[in-house]
Amino acid sequence: MSDRLPAPRGVNPRITRMWGELIARMLAHTEERLWERMKEQIAAEQGVAEYDVFKAAQLAKLRSQVEAELGRSAEQVLRKAEEMLDKAREAGQGMAETDLRALGLDYAVSRTTFHALGQVSADTLAALTGIFPVALREFTDVYQRIAAAPVSSVILGTQTRIEATQEMLTHAARHGLTGFIDRGGRRWRMDSYAEMATRTGTMHAMNGAYLHGLHEAGHNLVQIPDHSYECDLCRPWEGKILTLANTAAPVVVEHLINDGEYITIKPAGTVAEASAAGLWHPNCTHRAVAYLPGATPARRTVDDKETYEASQVQRGIERKIREAKRERAAAFTEDAKKQANAKVAKWQKAMRDHLDKHPKLNRKRYREIDVMNVKTPHGGRPPGAFFHI
Repeated sequence: MSDRLPAPRGVNPRITRMWGELIARMLAHTEERLWERMKEQIAAEQGVAEYDVFKAAQLAKLRSQVEAELGRSAEQVLRKAEEMLDKAREAGQGMAETDLRALGLDYAVSRTTFHALGQVSADTLAALTGIFPVALREFTDVYQRIAAAPVSSVILGTQTRIEATQEMLTHAARHGLTGFIDRGGRRWRMDSYAEMATRTGTMHAMNGAYLHGLHEAGHNLVQIPDHSYECDLCRPWEGKILTLANTAAPVVVEHLINDGEYITIKPAGTVAEASAAGLWHPNCTHRAVAYLPGATPARRTVDDKETYEASQVQRGIERKIREAKRERAAAFTEDAKKQANAKVAKWQKAMRDHLDKHPKLNRKRYREIDVMNVKTPHGGRPPGAFFHI
């Protein structure tokens, strides 16, 4: 996948998914680099006298290297995320202008809209910025625990010190950096948290710009398009007409095509109510489109729960592949390298078998983080939660 961002044409939510996946890929590559650095440091310390291993200079050296790695990553990630958020906002505003022209209405961005959308971007960038000090603290804590841990198996003579240290390092890499907690109190891995924050923020910037544009021009009716497969939170709202007004009272509107004809629309709820009920949850890619009375056709919705559940299994296998690749990055003994490579191969086969059983799904290799193909050098409500009018 290229690091270049596509122009914000059309209204395809796959664009925001791709942007989130790009940020996740950058952070996953960064984490693999961190585990490689720890592996190199610990491998170099094998055979060094114990009092030397614990010297503050050893920790300071690793901390300095990790801090530089994270600094490079932060600069790249935040620059790319800011570009994504700007493009998402521009796309939403452009879509609002297009749809409002079809209604014969004009739209210009107001100061209120500009401020609201700026807050979405600020929240998202703040969430991403907060990743790096947490990663530094957690990573150095892991190193100190591994370096200082009393290893009972070594004392008992069942393992060499190298084997015991590799086992602890593999265990730490398997679980990854997990100190990232969202506003709902849920714990995330670093790459997953970054993807959630970016995808949610850009989708909210796009939706927010669009909905504010409609509302300010005096058009309050929108409809939620169908996805090919969706979660239980979003399914009840697909195909439904919502209102940007404060209440979902019936409204009488003029037919867009038949002059002089009026029709009564009964919204299924307000945008705020739908959001509170779970629509536009973290990682959601649903969007709203203007409902044009008499011109918007009835939208057919397809309920494919089986494919949705299969897609969640696919996400789980992708996580296992990334986990195995972190273990490989942390392996400094030949036995650990062989085991990690076997684990990568095992889960890649599981992915092929799963996709063979579910042909509607496509393999997303960039979610499996093939480091050799990464272009970047060195590689509750969520942050930027959807705001209500």
